[in-house]
Amino acid sequence: CFRKRQYKKAIQYYTKAIDLQRDGKEFYANRAACRIKLGEWQQAIKDCSTVLEIFEWIENSRLTDKNRAIVFKAYFRRATAYHALRMLDEAADDVDRALEIKLNKRNEEVLKLKAKIDKSREAQKE
Repeated sequence: CFRKRQYKKAIQYYTKAIDLQRDGKEFYANRAACRIKLGEWQQAIKDCSTVLEIFEWIENSRLTDKNRAIVFKAYFRRATAYHALRMLDEAADDVDRALEIKLNKRNEEVLKLKAKIDKSREAQKE
């Protein structure tokens, strides 16, 4: 559904998957991506925060390769939503955390967001 840009339908499927597997980080992360596409910023932040809580509390912060990608996406997507809501300090913090994970194939994307956040922060100071 996501690839077909059927974001609302994809959200329904991810929600059903979450109902079956409450600690399914990838379902929350993917639902957040759909919510970002729909401009549902607060809900995207909540889903990304849930991913990070599961990672921290249930998995004791073990950064396996699979976790690395999911946690990276959670920070990046939450930063995107924070930026959209003009919550620039929070967005900057999450961008920095995403960059610390060093998922090289996606770092360029994060650096572009970081530049946007920095530009928004400068404009806010003026």
